[in-house]
Amino acid sequence: VSFEGLVTRDDPALAKIEELADAKQFVEILEIDIDSLKAKVGSYKVNSLEFEYPNDDSASYSFEATLFGDVTEETLTTVPAGDQLS
Repeated sequence: VSFEGLVTRDDPALAKIEELADAKQFVEILEIDIDSLKAKVGSYKVNSLEFEYPNDDSASYSFEATLFGDVTEETLTTVPAGDQLS
């Protein structure tokens, strides 16, 4: 899988991905339907994590990861903090 986006100040998800990638540990990634609270969950090995700083106003990230094992389906009771649309 590949992800990319904008870096935001104090983003706990990016900090955790970087920490686990540096430690060569797997990252748990959830694909959540915030309306139904159904989620697809998998453990991934981060193959690359890159940050770009094209100017002083913004920064972006991209990372690629490989699934380790199977994807499972879960129904959450709440949307995790940080995944909610404002």
